[in-house]
Amino acid sequence: MINNLQTLRGICALLAFTLHFGFNNLMIENTGDFLVTTFMMISGFVLTLSSLKKPGKRSIGSIVQFMIARLIHIYPLYLLALLITLPLRNFDMSAGPVIANLLMIQSWIPNIDYFFSGNSPSWFISSIMFCYLMFLPVFWLATTRKKLALNLLALFLISYFAIVINIPNSLVKFTVYIFPPMQFASFLLGMILALMHHKKKWAIDSAPVANVLIIGAFALNFVVLYFQPQFSPRFTLSSYWWISAGGLMAVCVATDKTESTATSILHLKPFVNFGNISFSFYIIHYPWILGTRLIIRQFGLSIPFMIEYIISFIVLAILSYYLYRYFEIPVTKKLKSLSVSGKNS
Repeated sequence: MINNLQTLRGICALLAFTLHFGFNNLMIENTGDFLVTTFMMISGFVLTLSSLKKPGKRSIGSIVQFMIARLIHIYPLYLLALLITLPLRNFDMSAGPVIANLLMIQSWIPNIDYFFSGNSPSWFISSIMFCYLMFLPVFWLATTRKKLALNLLALFLISYFAIVINIPNSLVKFTVYIFPPMQFASFLLGMILALMHHKKKWAIDSAPVANVLIIGAFALNFVVLYFQPQFSPRFTLSSYWWISAGGLMAVCVATDKTESTATSILHLKPFVNFGNISFSFYIIHYPWILGTRLIIRQFGLSIPFMIEYIISFIVLAILSYYLYRYFEIPVTKKLKSLSVSGKNS
Protein backbone atom coordinates (compact mmCIF):
# COMPACT_ATOMS: atom_id res chain seq x y z
CA MET A 1 0.00 0.00 0.00
CA ILE A 2 1.22 3.49 -0.88
CA ASN A 3 0.36 5.50 2.22
CA ASN A 4 0.74 8.87 0.50
CA LEU A 5 -1.91 7.88 -2.04
CA GLN A 6 -4.23 6.69 0.72
CA THR A 7 -3.94 10.09 2.39
CA LEU A 8 -4.52 11.81 -0.96
CA ARG A 9 -7.60 9.64 -1.47
CA GLY A 10 -8.82 10.69 1.98
CA ILE A 11 -8.24 14.37 1.18
CA CYS A 12 -10.34 13.97 -1.96
CA ALA A 13 -13.16 12.28 -0.02
CA LEU A 14 -13.12 15.11 2.53
CA LEU A 15 -13.23 17.72 -0.24
CA ALA A 16 -16.17 15.90 -1.86
CA PHE A 17 -18.05 16.04 1.45
CA THR A 18 -17.17 19.73 1.83
CA LEU A 19 -18.31 20.47 -1.72
CA HIS A 20 -21.66 18.75 -1.31
CA PHE A 21 -22.24 20.20 2.15
CA GLY A 22 -23.11 23.52 0.53
CA PHE A 23 -20.34 26.00 1.16
CA ASN A 24 -20.96 29.24 -0.75
CA ASN A 25 -17.36 29.59 -1.84
CA LEU A 26 -16.17 29.57 -5.45
CA MET A 27 -12.88 27.82 -4.62
CA ILE A 28 -14.73 24.96 -2.94
CA GLU A 29 -17.35 24.79 -5.69
CA ASN A 30 -14.58 24.39 -8.29
CA THR A 31 -12.94 21.41 -6.55
CA GLY A 32 -15.33 18.92 -8.18
CA ASP A 33 -13.32 18.65 -11.41
CA PHE A 34 -10.08 18.11 -9.47
CA LEU A 35 -11.67 15.45 -7.28
CA VAL A 36 -13.09 13.41 -10.16
CA THR A 37 -9.83 13.56 -12.12
CA THR A 38 -7.70 12.63 -9.11
CA PHE A 39 -10.00 9.80 -7.98
CA MET A 40 -9.97 8.37 -11.50
CA MET A 41 -6.18 8.60 -11.86
CA ILE A 42 -5.53 7.01 -8.45
CA SER A 43 -7.90 4.15 -9.30
CA GLY A 44 -6.21 3.51 -12.65
CA PHE A 45 -2.76 3.74 -11.09
CA VAL A 46 -3.37 1.43 -8.11
CA LEU A 47 -5.28 -1.16 -10.14
CA THR A 48 -2.57 -1.29 -12.82
CA LEU A 49 0.25 -1.51 -10.29
CA SER A 50 -1.40 -4.37 -8.43
CA SER A 51 -2.10 -6.20 -11.72
CA LEU A 52 1.52 -5.85 -12.82
CA LYS A 53 2.57 -7.68 -9.66
CA LYS A 54 0.33 -10.65 -10.45
CA PRO A 55 0.00 -10.99 -14.22
CA GLY A 56 -2.35 -13.65 -15.45
CA LYS A 57 -4.36 -14.80 -18.41
CA ARG A 58 -6.55 -12.03 -19.86
CA SER A 59 -9.51 -14.04 -21.16
CA ILE A 60 -13.25 -13.38 -21.20
CA GLY A 61 -13.49 -15.57 -18.12
CA SER A 62 -10.90 -13.54 -16.26
CA ILE A 63 -12.73 -10.31 -17.18
CA VAL A 64 -15.93 -11.76 -15.70
CA GLN A 65 -14.08 -12.85 -12.55
CA PHE A 66 -12.46 -9.43 -12.27
CA MET A 67 -15.81 -7.62 -12.56
CA ILE A 68 -17.40 -9.96 -10.01
CA ALA A 69 -14.55 -9.16 -7.60
CA ARG A 70 -15.07 -5.43 -8.16
CA LEU A 71 -18.83 -5.75 -7.65
CA ILE A 72 -18.35 -7.79 -4.49
CA HIS A 73 -16.23 -5.00 -3.05
CA ILE A 74 -18.37 -2.05 -4.16
CA TYR A 75 -21.99 -3.10 -4.59
CA PRO A 76 -23.17 -4.03 -1.04
CA LEU A 77 -22.36 -0.62 0.48
CA TYR A 78 -23.43 1.13 -2.73
CA LEU A 79 -26.82 -0.59 -2.53
CA LEU A 80 -27.19 0.14 1.19
CA ALA A 81 -26.53 3.86 0.60
CA LEU A 82 -29.01 3.90 -2.31
CA LEU A 83 -31.75 2.25 -0.22
CA ILE A 84 -31.18 4.81 2.55
CA THR A 85 -31.23 7.71 0.09
CA LEU A 86 -34.51 6.83 -1.69
CA PRO A 87 -36.87 7.57 1.23
CA LEU A 88 -34.84 10.65 2.16
CA ARG A 89 -35.58 11.96 -1.34
CA ASN A 90 -39.26 11.03 -1.00
CA PHE A 91 -38.89 8.33 -3.65
CA ASP A 92 -38.63 11.03 -6.32
CA MET A 93 -37.38 8.58 -8.99
CA SER A 94 -39.35 6.84 -11.71
CA ALA A 95 -38.78 3.19 -12.59
CA GLY A 96 -36.11 3.91 -15.23
CA PRO A 97 -33.66 5.77 -12.95
CA VAL A 98 -34.25 3.24 -10.16
CA ILE A 99 -33.30 0.36 -12.46
CA ALA A 100 -30.32 2.32 -13.79
CA ASN A 101 -29.09 2.94 -10.25
CA LEU A 102 -29.55 -0.70 -9.28
CA LEU A 103 -27.55 -1.72 -12.36
CA MET A 104 -24.95 1.02 -11.68
CA ILE A 105 -25.34 2.49 -15.18
CA GLN A 106 -26.96 5.83 -14.31
CA SER A 107 -23.99 7.86 -15.59
CA TRP A 108 -24.13 6.03 -18.92
CA ILE A 109 -27.47 7.66 -19.79
CA PRO A 110 -27.46 11.31 -21.06
CA ASN A 111 -30.36 12.48 -18.93
CA ILE A 112 -30.11 14.42 -15.66
CA ASP A 113 -33.06 12.41 -14.34
CA TYR A 114 -30.71 9.43 -14.50
CA PHE A 115 -27.11 10.42 -13.82
CA PHE A 116 -27.80 12.61 -10.76
CA SER A 117 -30.63 10.46 -9.43
CA GLY A 118 -30.67 8.43 -6.22
CA ASN A 119 -27.48 8.82 -4.20
CA SER A 120 -26.29 11.60 -6.51
CA PRO A 121 -22.49 11.36 -5.97
CA SER A 122 -22.65 7.67 -6.87
CA TRP A 123 -22.68 8.66 -10.55
CA PHE A 124 -18.91 8.52 -10.12
CA ILE A 125 -19.11 4.88 -8.98
CA SER A 126 -21.20 4.15 -12.07
CA SER A 127 -18.54 5.73 -14.30
CA ILE A 128 -15.68 3.92 -12.60
CA MET A 129 -17.44 0.59 -13.10
CA PHE A 130 -17.21 1.29 -16.84
CA CYS A 131 -13.47 1.91 -16.38
CA TYR A 132 -13.16 -1.42 -14.59
CA LEU A 133 -14.96 -3.10 -17.47
CA MET A 134 -12.41 -1.62 -19.89
CA PHE A 135 -9.40 -2.25 -17.67
CA LEU A 136 -8.35 -5.83 -18.46
CA PRO A 137 -8.52 -5.54 -22.28
CA VAL A 138 -6.56 -2.26 -22.16
CA PHE A 139 -4.09 -3.68 -19.64
CA TRP A 140 -3.54 -6.73 -21.86
CA LEU A 141 -2.89 -4.51 -24.90
CA ALA A 142 -0.52 -2.24 -22.96
CA THR A 143 1.57 -5.16 -21.69
CA THR A 144 1.56 -7.46 -24.73
CA ARG A 145 0.87 -5.33 -27.83
CA LYS A 146 2.64 -2.08 -27.03
CA LYS A 147 2.78 -0.63 -30.56
CA LEU A 148 -0.89 -1.34 -31.13
CA ALA A 149 -1.69 0.12 -27.70
CA LEU A 150 0.21 3.34 -28.54
CA ASN A 151 -1.62 3.71 -31.85
CA LEU A 152 -4.99 3.16 -30.19
CA LEU A 153 -4.03 5.61 -27.44
CA ALA A 154 -3.21 8.29 -30.03
CA LEU A 155 -6.53 7.63 -31.81
CA PHE A 156 -8.41 7.76 -28.51
CA LEU A 157 -6.83 11.10 -27.50
CA ILE A 158 -7.51 12.62 -30.93
CA SER A 159 -11.14 11.55 -30.69
CA TYR A 160 -11.33 12.74 -27.08
CA PHE A 161 -10.17 16.29 -27.82
CA ALA A 162 -12.22 16.43 -31.03
CA ILE A 163 -15.31 15.77 -28.93
CA VAL A 164 -14.25 18.24 -26.21
CA ILE A 165 -13.74 21.03 -28.77
CA ASN A 166 -16.81 20.40 -30.93
CA ILE A 167 -19.50 19.22 -28.55
CA PRO A 168 -22.46 21.67 -28.23
CA ASN A 169 -22.47 23.79 -25.06
CA SER A 170 -25.65 22.13 -23.79
CA LEU A 171 -23.94 18.73 -23.80
CA VAL A 172 -20.57 19.70 -22.30
CA LYS A 173 -21.50 18.95 -18.67
CA PHE A 174 -22.71 15.42 -19.30
CA THR A 175 -20.38 14.42 -22.14
CA VAL A 176 -17.08 15.71 -20.75
CA TYR A 177 -17.63 15.49 -17.00
CA ILE A 178 -19.85 12.43 -16.53
CA PHE A 179 -20.01 10.18 -19.61
CA PRO A 180 -17.87 7.11 -18.72
CA PRO A 181 -15.89 6.76 -22.01
CA MET A 182 -14.70 10.35 -21.54
CA GLN A 183 -13.92 9.83 -17.86
CA PHE A 184 -11.90 6.79 -18.88
CA ALA A 185 -9.25 9.22 -20.19
CA SER A 186 -8.26 10.18 -16.63
CA PHE A 187 -8.35 6.54 -15.52
CA LEU A 188 -6.15 5.68 -18.51
CA LEU A 189 -3.67 8.39 -17.52
CA GLY A 190 -3.38 6.71 -14.12
CA MET A 191 -2.70 3.40 -15.87
CA ILE A 192 0.04 5.00 -18.00
CA LEU A 193 1.69 6.52 -14.93
CA ALA A 194 1.65 3.09 -13.23
CA LEU A 195 3.28 1.45 -16.26
CA MET A 196 5.97 4.14 -16.24
CA HIS A 197 6.55 3.70 -12.50
CA HIS A 198 6.75 -0.07 -12.87
CA LYS A 199 9.35 0.22 -15.64
CA LYS A 200 11.54 2.58 -13.62
CA LYS A 201 10.64 3.08 -9.99
CA TRP A 202 10.21 6.68 -8.89
CA ALA A 203 12.03 7.27 -5.63
CA ILE A 204 13.24 10.45 -3.96
CA ASP A 205 16.05 9.82 -1.45
CA SER A 206 16.63 13.41 -0.35
CA ALA A 207 14.35 14.62 2.44
CA PRO A 208 14.71 18.35 1.54
CA VAL A 209 13.87 17.59 -2.09
CA ALA A 210 10.87 15.51 -1.02
CA ASN A 211 9.60 18.34 1.20
CA VAL A 212 9.89 20.85 -1.63
CA LEU A 213 8.21 18.53 -4.14
CA ILE A 214 5.28 17.64 -1.89
CA ILE A 215 4.62 21.22 -0.83
CA GLY A 216 5.12 22.43 -4.40
CA ALA A 217 2.77 19.81 -5.87
CA PHE A 218 -0.05 20.70 -3.46
CA ALA A 219 0.60 24.41 -4.01
CA LEU A 220 0.50 23.96 -7.79
CA ASN A 221 -2.94 22.35 -7.59
CA PHE A 222 -4.16 25.21 -5.40
CA VAL A 223 -2.90 27.74 -7.98
CA VAL A 224 -4.53 25.78 -10.81
CA LEU A 225 -7.78 25.76 -8.81
CA TYR A 226 -7.53 29.54 -8.34
CA PHE A 227 -7.22 30.17 -12.08
CA GLN A 228 -9.82 27.59 -13.11
CA PRO A 229 -12.66 30.14 -13.64
CA GLN A 230 -10.54 31.80 -16.35
CA PHE A 231 -10.81 28.74 -18.61
CA SER A 232 -13.63 27.15 -20.59
CA PRO A 233 -15.59 24.36 -18.85
CA ARG A 234 -14.79 22.23 -21.90
CA PHE A 235 -11.26 21.93 -20.56
CA THR A 236 -11.69 22.42 -16.81
CA LEU A 237 -14.17 19.54 -16.87
CA SER A 238 -11.72 17.38 -18.82
CA SER A 239 -7.96 17.69 -19.31
CA TYR A 240 -7.34 20.85 -17.27
CA TRP A 241 -6.22 18.89 -14.19
CA TRP A 242 -4.21 16.16 -15.87
CA ILE A 243 -0.77 17.72 -15.41
CA SER A 244 -1.18 19.20 -11.92
CA ALA A 245 -3.18 16.31 -10.40
CA GLY A 246 -1.04 13.73 -12.21
CA GLY A 247 2.09 15.47 -10.96
CA LEU A 248 0.74 15.48 -7.40
CA MET A 249 0.05 11.76 -7.59
CA ALA A 250 3.50 11.05 -9.06
CA VAL A 251 5.16 13.08 -6.29
CA CYS A 252 3.16 11.21 -3.64
CA VAL A 253 4.36 7.90 -5.08
CA ALA A 254 8.00 8.99 -5.44
CA THR A 255 8.23 10.32 -1.88
CA ASP A 256 6.29 7.56 -0.12
CA LYS A 257 9.47 5.94 1.29
CA THR A 258 11.37 9.17 1.88
CA GLU A 259 12.14 10.08 5.48
CA SER A 260 11.01 13.68 5.22
CA THR A 261 8.80 15.93 7.30
CA ALA A 262 6.15 16.22 4.58
CA THR A 263 6.04 12.45 4.07
CA SER A 264 5.78 11.82 7.81
CA ILE A 265 2.76 14.15 7.90
CA LEU A 266 1.11 12.32 5.01
CA HIS A 267 1.86 9.03 6.81
CA LEU A 268 0.15 10.05 10.05
CA LYS A 269 -2.07 7.15 11.07
CA PRO A 270 -5.34 9.15 11.23
CA PHE A 271 -4.76 10.41 7.66
CA VAL A 272 -3.92 6.98 6.24
CA ASN A 273 -6.79 5.34 8.11
CA PHE A 274 -9.19 7.94 6.78
CA GLY A 275 -7.93 7.09 3.30
CA ASN A 276 -8.71 3.44 4.01
CA ILE A 277 -12.34 4.26 4.87
CA SER A 278 -12.69 6.88 2.12
CA PHE A 279 -14.99 4.71 -0.02
CA SER A 280 -17.39 4.18 2.89
CA PHE A 281 -17.18 7.89 3.71
CA TYR A 282 -17.79 8.93 0.10
CA ILE A 283 -20.70 6.59 -0.58
CA ILE A 284 -22.70 7.55 2.55
CA HIS A 285 -21.88 11.26 2.88
CA TYR A 286 -24.77 12.39 0.66
CA PRO A 287 -27.55 10.44 2.44
CA TRP A 288 -26.02 11.63 5.72
CA ILE A 289 -26.30 15.27 4.59
CA LEU A 290 -29.89 14.71 3.41
CA GLY A 291 -30.85 12.98 6.65
CA THR A 292 -29.36 15.55 9.01
CA ARG A 293 -30.87 18.45 7.04
CA LEU A 294 -34.27 16.74 7.20
CA ILE A 295 -33.98 16.35 10.99
CA ILE A 296 -32.89 19.97 11.40
CA ARG A 297 -35.92 21.16 9.40
CA GLN A 298 -38.39 18.84 11.15
CA PHE A 299 -37.38 19.99 14.63
CA GLY A 300 -36.79 23.61 13.69
CA LEU A 301 -33.22 23.48 14.96
CA SER A 302 -30.86 26.39 14.48
CA ILE A 303 -27.26 25.21 14.16
CA PRO A 304 -24.43 27.46 12.91
CA PHE A 305 -23.24 26.22 9.53
CA MET A 306 -19.64 25.55 10.56
CA ILE A 307 -20.71 23.76 13.76
CA GLU A 308 -23.02 21.56 11.68
CA TYR A 309 -20.17 20.87 9.24
CA ILE A 310 -17.64 19.94 11.94
CA ILE A 311 -20.08 17.73 13.88
CA SER A 312 -21.24 16.07 10.67
CA PHE A 313 -17.69 15.31 9.58
CA ILE A 314 -16.71 13.80 12.96
CA VAL A 315 -19.84 11.64 13.27
CA LEU A 316 -19.70 10.63 9.60
CA ALA A 317 -16.02 9.64 9.90
CA ILE A 318 -16.83 7.44 12.94
CA LEU A 319 -19.83 5.93 11.16
CA SER A 320 -17.70 5.27 8.06
CA TYR A 321 -15.10 3.47 10.17
CA TYR A 322 -17.71 1.12 11.64
CA LEU A 323 -19.30 0.55 8.25
CA TYR A 324 -15.87 -0.25 6.82
CA ARG A 325 -14.94 -2.60 9.64
CA TYR A 326 -18.26 -4.30 10.37
CA PHE A 327 -20.07 -4.14 7.02
CA GLU A 328 -17.80 -3.48 4.04
CA ILE A 329 -14.98 -5.89 4.97
CA PRO A 330 -17.10 -8.75 6.42
CA VAL A 331 -19.64 -8.68 3.57
CA THR A 332 -16.85 -8.57 0.98
CA LYS A 333 -15.10 -11.55 2.59
CA LYS A 334 -18.35 -13.51 2.82
CA LEU A 335 -19.28 -12.87 -0.82
CA LYS A 336 -15.74 -13.75 -1.93
CA SER A 337 -15.89 -17.06 -0.06
CA LEU A 338 -19.30 -17.82 -1.62
CA SER A 339 -17.91 -16.94 -5.04
CA VAL A 340 -14.89 -19.23 -4.60
CA SER A 341 -16.97 -22.11 -3.24
CA GLY A 342 -19.46 -21.71 -6.09
CA LYS A 343 -16.64 -21.75 -8.65
CA ASN A 344 -15.09 -24.88 -7.10
CA SER A 345 -18.35 -26.82 -6.84
